[in-house]
Amino acid sequence: MDRRSFVAALSAAPFVRRLSHAMPINRPGLQLYTVRDAMSEDVSGTLATLADIGCIEVELAGTYGMTATSFRRLLDEFGLRAVSGHTDFAEVRGDWQRTLDDAAELGHEMI
Repeated sequence: MDRRSFVAALSAAPFVRRLSHAMPINRPGLQLYTVRDAMSEDVSGTLATLADIGCIEVELAGTYGMTATSFRRLLDEFGLRAVSGHTDFAEVRGDWQRTLDDAAELGHEMI
């Protein structure tokens, strides 16, 4: 980056910062991987807490030993939507159709 580009980018920074405050967050969410330790200890309690603080959407990092159907029930109970998730590649290679079926059951828009 040359000096001219740097100065131009730097001069735009205050405006970008103001725009970020003006944009509402309509669907706040969280990657469950960031709370994986809490999820490992208490899935239901952690999901309840996330819902209480205003989370609406989550990205899954597995279903913590639960079936997709059971996990979906918990999400529904707390008003959460699992819009996406990441899956271990070995599981995908082993049974691709099951991965797709579980994603559909969980309500994923993306895998």
